[in-house]
Amino acid sequence: MTPDIKGLTFEQLRTLSREVASLIAQRRHEALERLREEASILGFTPSELLPSTSAKKKTGGAPRYSDGNGNSWTGKGKRPGWLQEKLDEGHSLEDFSA
Repeated sequence: MTPDIKGLTFEQLRTLSREVASLIAQRRHEALERLREEASILGFTPSELLPSTSAKKKTGGAPRYSDGNGNSWTGKGKRPGWLQEKLDEGHSLEDFSA
């Protein structure tokens, strides 16, 4: 039986959302614990089950452009606002080469 949530107020929906999020987190934790127990029975260690935490995250690379005030851009993706403002003022991209 699904409750009718269309008639709930904003506050009631927000409370319900928090309760659901909490319940999902609890169920996830319980499922992980069961998985760890079953894996242990099969002879696996936690380090064999989980990805390495020492793995480096992929970054955008070294900054190619900088304004000297702490703002930088790798040259990948959308131009940041600080750089677009300077270009609109008449500066060239080469003015900011790192």
